[in-house]
Amino acid sequence: MVELPVVSAWYAGHRVLYVQTEASDAGVAAQQQVNYVPGLANALDAPTPARPGNTNANYSPLWQVSTVTWANPRVARTLHSGAEVLAAKAASWVTLNKTRIVVNCSVMHSVKGGAFPNAKLKTQGDDR
Repeated sequence: MVELPVVSAWYAGHRVLYVQTEASDAGVAAQQQVNYVPGLANALDAPTPARPGNTNANYSPLWQVSTVTWANPRVARTLHSGAEVLAAKAASWVTLNKTRIVVNCSVMHSVKGGAFPNAKLKTQGDDR
């Protein structure tokens, strides 16, 4: 049996869980305790969570990282979708910076698709 750390994120207003295994940036790889793979920086992004029976031919677990910086950090909050990020940018509440960092993040669970086939999800500290 293999246990992998599951990371929680938001996509289209819904929580998704994914496993990050590699990063193209040495600092991010060290911070996330994943493999450092500099060649990933040359890959394209396609962060559309898949599910069993996925028919999206453009899906890729490789995501290009963008940073979101609040103009006023005192009002910073979690944004739950790309639409919320773009609306915050249009209102000049945040600035976006597309980096050259690419991470490999396989989605393990999404609201629409459920859990990855045969996956047993366990939150940190859950010994079941």
